[in-house]
Amino acid sequence: MVESKPILPTNLGVPETTFLNTAEGTKRSVNTLLADRPIILSGGSMYGTVFLPHLRADIAYVRRETEPWETVSVLTTWSHAQNWIDYQHLHPNLALPIREGHLKNLTNLMFVRFPANLDRVDSALKQYCINSQNEIQVFFMPENYPLFKELNRQGINSLLVRSANIHNQAEALNYSEAQKYAIQIGAPLIVLNHPAYLSEEAARARVGGNNIIRFGPQPEAELLRQGNTAADTTQRLLSAAHLLPPGIVFKHQEAKPRPLAFLPYECPKDLVSLTDLTADLLKAGGLQA
Repeated sequence: MVESKPILPTNLGVPETTFLNTAEGTKRSVNTLLADRPIILSGGSMYGTVFLPHLRADIAYVRRETEPWETVSVLTTWSHAQNWIDYQHLHPNLALPIREGHLKNLTNLMFVRFPANLDRVDSALKQYCINSQNEIQVFFMPENYPLFKELNRQGINSLLVRSANIHNQAEALNYSEAQKYAIQIGAPLIVLNHPAYLSEEAARARVGGNNIIRFGPQPEAELLRQGNTAADTTQRLLSAAHLLPPGIVFKHQEAKPRPLAFLPYECPKDLVSLTDLTADLLKAGGLQA
């Protein structure tokens, strides 16, 4: 177990809730992060433990993670993350569409793992976010996402994220579970996109952790984790997003097979365009009306 004593308080009681569709809610979320506290952020289909990089050891402690700690994923926008890609270690058939910005088509949909240019990755991320293969795993947030628009004004372009659960326990998949988890780790704030989400949450068809797709030196787009979205839908999405060009195959191989709390969501078979697939996935995950 992690031996260091926690800095984060764990006796704050019931966390408060705020919403990113108001300036007040956004500022409150940012101020909580700047005060060296984690927030529990709703991603529609799931919740995440979101924090600044220097809190990594404290988050590991309160989540009861065992050493060695796992590599942490990053939340940021495509406009910032595109500078971190090491194109020399991408397959040539993948490098072109990625240079053209097509990874942006996966915004708000799944984690993306790619070779990291260590000379350009923010120094604060290198210690915790680069795996043994010099890869970084990123979830692209919308460019107009209120939280990052406000963080950018503070000179902050990225946050770290872990799942919303104590290590080896079930992830929080709804608001009630997120509240209980927040109390466990001393997170003072749960952050939702808008108040209507609370009444709409039960209607989600796409629930659970996000998929992880990997792009690297091999001629493949590798689905490392089938989470809330079915592999077939993921393949259709990648094809529509120009991320399965000629010579690149779709590969599905679970890095860490595990039971799922919900069946992965599958878009209707007649949806093939990027616009239709994206809209359906966001709606099924509670991120779009």
